[in-house]
Amino acid sequence: MMAKIKDSLVGEYYVFVSAIQGDRGPPRPEDLPPHEDVIPVLISSNLLAGLRHIAAAASATLYSMSKRKSRFRDPVVEMVVRLTGERQVSVALKKALEGEICLILVSRSSKAIEDYRALLEARGVVLGGKCRFAEPRVPEDTGCGSGDCEELTFISDRVVSLFEK
Repeated sequence: MMAKIKDSLVGEYYVFVSAIQGDRGPPRPEDLPPHEDVIPVLISSNLLAGLRHIAAAASATLYSMSKRKSRFRDPVVEMVVRLTGERQVSVALKKALEGEICLILVSRSSKAIEDYRALLEARGVVLGGKCRFAEPRVPEDTGCGSGDCEELTFISDRVVSLFEK
C-alpha cells in the first residue's frame, strides 16, 4: 500500500507499507541497504495502529531531521523509537522485530520508493500482502499517480510538539 501524506508541518511525502519476506526467512534490519532518499523500517505489525500512527512517526522523524533536532543520528532508529513508543533504544529495537514483520518505506519521492522496492526485489526480498492493520482502499483517482495509492492529510503540529518535550 502506498500513501501520499500531505502534512501542514513537513509538506508532502510518501509512505509504502507491505508484508515482507526474504528468501532466507524473515529479514533483519541489516538486510535493508541504506539509501539517502528513503527511510526503510522493519516493524512488527502488532505495534502498528494504522496509517495515522505511521504518519505521526514519519512526520515527527522528517521534522526532526529537517530541523537537525534528532536525538538519533539514524532516521531509521528514530522512526522505530517513535513507532514503538519506547524511550530505550535497545528495548524499541527488540520490540520492533517480534512477530509478523512489516516493511515501511518513507520518502519525499514516490520514485525513490519504487527504485528501492526494485532493489529489494533484485536481492530476493518478496514484497506483497497486507500488514495486519490494513486500511480500506480508496478510489483510484486520489492523485497519487497509481491505483494502489491513497492520500491522507495529516496535521502533525501537536505530534511534533509532544516529541520535542
